[in-house]
Amino acid sequence: MAFPLNDQVYTKSFTPREYEVELLYAAKEKNIIVCLGKNSEQTFLSIKLIQEFATNNRRLVSNGGKRAIYILNDEDKSTIIGTYIKQLTDLKVLVCDSGVLEGFDKSFESSHVLVGTPKTYAQLISENKLLPCHINLVIVDECHKSIEDSNLKFVLQTFLLCNNVPRIIGLAVPVFNLTQEPGRLGLEIEKVEAAFQCEVETANDILSTIRYSPKPREYVVEYDRGEKKDLYNTLKNCVLHAIEFLRDHRYDPMEIYTEEFYEDIQKIPDPIQKPFEMMQDFLHILETLGPWCADRAALTLLFLTEKLKIKTPYERHYLLLNMMTSVFIKIRALCDNEFQHLSEKERIYQYSTPKVHRLLEILKIYTPFYTKEINTPEKKAGADVNSKNCVTKSDKNVSFSRTQEKPVQLKKFGGNWKSNDDNYKRTFKSQRYPCSGTDPDLLCGVIFVDKGFTAKVLFYLLSEICKHDEDLHFLSPLYTIERNIDDIGYSRDLEMEHRKQEEVLKRFRIHECNLLIATSILEEGIDIPKCNFVMRYDFPKNYQSYVQCKSRARAMDALHILLVPQEASNEFIWQLAQYQYIEKCVPVLLSTFNVVHYLCQPQSKIVMEEHQSIL
Repeated sequence: MAFPLNDQVYTKSFTPREYEVELLYAAKEKNIIVCLGKNSEQTFLSIKLIQEFATNNRRLVSNGGKRAIYILNDEDKSTIIGTYIKQLTDLKVLVCDSGVLEGFDKSFESSHVLVGTPKTYAQLISENKLLPCHINLVIVDECHKSIEDSNLKFVLQTFLLCNNVPRIIGLAVPVFNLTQEPGRLGLEIEKVEAAFQCEVETANDILSTIRYSPKPREYVVEYDRGEKKDLYNTLKNCVLHAIEFLRDHRYDPMEIYTEEFYEDIQKIPDPIQKPFEMMQDFLHILETLGPWCADRAALTLLFLTEKLKIKTPYERHYLLLNMMTSVFIKIRALCDNEFQHLSEKERIYQYSTPKVHRLLEILKIYTPFYTKEINTPEKKAGADVNSKNCVTKSDKNVSFSRTQEKPVQLKKFGGNWKSNDDNYKRTFKSQRYPCSGTDPDLLCGVIFVDKGFTAKVLFYLLSEICKHDEDLHFLSPLYTIERNIDDIGYSRDLEMEHRKQEEVLKRFRIHECNLLIATSILEEGIDIPKCNFVMRYDFPKNYQSYVQCKSRARAMDALHILLVPQEASNEFIWQLAQYQYIEKCVPVLLSTFNVVHYLCQPQSKIVMEEHQSIL
């Protein structure tokens, strides 16, 4: 199967996981409702079922041939699914829309798969153009959203009351999408099962359960806001002044042109939209990462501004982008003036937020102990083993270590890790630490952030700090994010963007890169069996994001760390308690319905003693 669909992780070939194959075999044997979240997973199941039920049924309907129908909510999606089936099979597809009803009998006779909406199928059944005896497979997309549709109810009742009931398969979102409110899951399952007269099914293979059910140790780490320095206030005021100018800016082409050009004018984008987004991104970096990262963000946005100036065909857009260029050059000049007497390490630590400091402290627990040539025996003996621990700030200082059950073992390594990016030189193999995948103490981690721009700037920070801080020399970071329309439009080829993304993931799997900064693109769709460190730099906004991020940590004794601001820790701890309550209730509830969920409950630890009673 070769199709990108809407999934950001592009693959030239699709390899299903064990639980997907298990669900496919279950769907071949009985009527079920399948809970799969990704388009590729649902399409794999649907295509394989259609191919299976089309075997020995390709003859004409008049000669006893059977047909499969695919029910979707809207006609646009019907057209897309019909195209996928045509591309991935040799079956003839009939997209049932309003224009097909007149010549339906002739088209239906030679078609193998019908794709359409419940309204169209209800009309065809009412007119006796579509009979239940001609159908052997019914697939309902987003069945959990369609159970109140009167047309779908009529279609289902027609098939369920016939003598030879066709195979009925419902496609729904993952079970955890129904857990936004505790207690809602049971009601939703009962409602869907009653409407389709079949069971909700998830994988129950024990090997699949073990493989895809990590149990990382979980920590909540606080950070304080810290004091804002003069440079922070200067940069913020500079940007706020530019934002105020953009808000006061007036752009109305209708004052110049007549109504004759109204349609063309409507296609012109708002000239302040992109500059305003860039200013908001910069303020977010300044607030969460600090002035040093804001300086790098200004440089990145400066490059983006120059690209947009080349692309834009409109004069007003070009002028506002020139203004953005002036703002970012001014910001860079202010930072250069402040940083000129400091070393790079001092710049990073003095002009980064406490949140960044906490991140770097946590990463230092993975610092390998190695011997440099310049070290003397006395220096070797005096190596500080306490850097294997990370201390969190609360009312009582509590430390945590990755090796609580066993003593710290000193390991000798040679050379330094270096970053890999277009703006950084690749180091020779002899300069790297040995990349043994069997060593549990080697870092193989993922840091999840909410915004792609944050991931990019955080990558620049880690790439720079590993060159100047001896405790972080082992870091080799990369980042992967969703590609927005502007980036893809400027790229030579969309395929090149996907190729770059696949290369990043490949280097992470073979441990050329040991730390990956990513957005929600990696919450699903990637397996990293030896990943031993996952951090949520931004607290997860919902249960789905929480459980998907945590499930990326698949190694033994893996860590799952959530950073929370100290002043709002009570609210975040309460939210985490709700997530864990839902996580414990889901398997129990599903077992009541004879369904075994493939996600197990990880053991969790909250380092702040005053909040343990909440959990």
